[in-house]
Amino acid sequence: MSLESWIPSRPGMCAQLNIGREEIEALGGSVESPIGDIGETEISIFGLNSGRIVALVRIAGNPASGYTLMLNEGGDPGEALREFLAESEIDSSAVTWVPDLR
Repeated sequence: MSLESWIPSRPGMCAQLNIGREEIEALGGSVESPIGDIGETEISIFGLNSGRIVALVRIAGNPASGYTLMLNEGGDPGEALREFLAESEIDSSAVTWVPDLR
């Protein structure tokens, strides 16, 4: 999907995934590097079967390895994470952090 499909006004963090650019490209994702206020960023947009739009985002300087899975607008981050993992066939062992969703 293109970067234009991403509406960054209310993104929600789903998880940190210990995956690299190679895994993203193997999923058919294109990693783009938009210029923004937060510095160097890599982002890849995916449309899930449910219609949810998620992004894998890497911001330069983030001490965590891999990419952060972000949900575009509202919805349940846990459901989005489970759906993304199932559709991408990425093993859940790649998940290194999830937000406290209480």
